[in-house]
Amino acid sequence: GIKLASTSVKTSVDRQGDNVGAILSPDPYFLTYSMISNLLGFRFDSYELPAWSEKSIYDSISANIKEDTRVVIINSPGNPGGNIITEEEIQKVEELCIERDIFLLVDEVYRYFGNKELPVAHNWDEVGKNTLLVSSVTKIFGLPGLRLGWIYTENDIMNEIIAAHQSITAISPGMSQQLIAHFPEHDYKGWLQENRDKTIQNRLNLMKILDSYNLDYIKPEGAFYLMLKIPKTVLEKMDDIETAFKLKDEFSILLVPGSAFGKNANGYMRLSFGGSGDDFPEAVKRINDGFKSIMAKV
Repeated sequence: GIKLASTSVKTSVDRQGDNVGAILSPDPYFLTYSMISNLLGFRFDSYELPAWSEKSIYDSISANIKEDTRVVIINSPGNPGGNIITEEEIQKVEELCIERDIFLLVDEVYRYFGNKELPVAHNWDEVGKNTLLVSSVTKIFGLPGLRLGWIYTENDIMNEIIAAHQSITAISPGMSQQLIAHFPEHDYKGWLQENRDKTIQNRLNLMKILDSYNLDYIKPEGAFYLMLKIPKTVLEKMDDIETAFKLKDEFSILLVPGSAFGKNANGYMRLSFGGSGDDFPEAVKRINDGFKSIMAKV
């Protein structure tokens, strides 16, 4: 989506060697956002999410849009923060993007992993003319490795997307297409609901266990990630990357250091709770033991 949106701007790095503009992303953000932006010659700007700011998502985006902003990214439910934007707020962002004549890229691969009380991602029946919705079956059906997704937009840029896709993907994997073709023959909606309910229950269970250890975290609303705050006394001994390796090497716990997701996530670790909830008590105990081990280090 980001690469293809860049074809519509009036200049390019290859043609004139100057700045093609900026992509405005949430921070914390999915780590490849910045890499893709840099590869395409865009400046990578960011806006803070509510858990790290007193502003709403709309206000934060509005405050950080610049004259050369070409694309605004919304990731809802978000990776790594588990944030969700409401339908009312996303429509306000759409209106802002239309007014500024820039694209709004809505990454909603975790669309079906929200809370029951909150709407998630975008209403597909009312999509702004500058909005691009991207998603995939990989996450929602729990099929890692099945890299099959889609993009929806009412903008004419779809013609460029199709042309670029034909150049990038010479032969689509037959197995993936055949698998999806059989979905209507089975209870795929029930499958979705089962995955969603399991993920929500995992989230509630994990938060309860973390609370029992008095560990601080950003409360997630969707997706299957949680940002665990590293205790200050741990960070006085080592940073989040060193802490991650310590937990991996000595306590067999694999977490992603927050600094991989932007400056706002420094001092945090990303936990994934998409697996079996039976493992959570032991996992949190090992994390806590690891923290204690670091704090005890002279």
